[in-house]
Amino acid sequence: MWLSSLKTLWVATVLIVSLDSIRAEDSFQDVNAAASLARRVLEDANIGTLATVISPYVHYNYTDLPFALLEYYSVQCSSTGDPLLYMSDLEVNAKNMHREPRVSLSVRALQDYNPGGSQSPIQQPRFSLLGEIEPVPESKFNIALSCFLAVHPEAAPWQRFHDFKFYKLKVSAVYYVGGYGGLNYIGWIPLSVYQQAQPDARMKLQT
Repeated sequence: MWLSSLKTLWVATVLIVSLDSIRAEDSFQDVNAAASLARRVLEDANIGTLATVISPYVHYNYTDLPFALLEYYSVQCSSTGDPLLYMSDLEVNAKNMHREPRVSLSVRALQDYNPGGSQSPIQQPRFSLLGEIEPVPESKFNIALSCFLAVHPEAAPWQRFHDFKFYKLKVSAVYYVGGYGGLNYIGWIPLSVYQQAQPDARMKLQT
């Protein structure tokens, strides 16, 4: 009987050592790592889905329903991760946000951040930035234009149209999904952690 107990103890010890080794090499992605990867994806993607609430001036029958479309953005000149948008006031999203400035911008990885693992989009990081839209003052137009054209040079002709204006999404909340299951962080990222995070080119998903 004592031999059986000794064998059980030995197996338990091996399992504990093995688990400690796994945790040391492939630790769970914590919120700080998630924030850094989110900022990296944000800088790399430069396009996301902007969601607004339909204004009655857009369509009375659909008032207050959610509405979402792809939009370009830039974070080249933001140290805190607040996206810069360049939008026509003729757009449905622009009309909606003039009535209700609270919006969300959903961004997903457009490249593989999980080398050697699954390249399925569902296994890659994505997140939603929630906040309020703020118009960029005319006095800062040239600065905003330089920041935007740095990642979207094809937008240069838009400045000929007077209905295009710059807006900043002032982020107030971040919800992050690091991947489908696995060891990746899923949940809210505290605003201060997101704002202070440094985009790290070495960050990758845990597998």
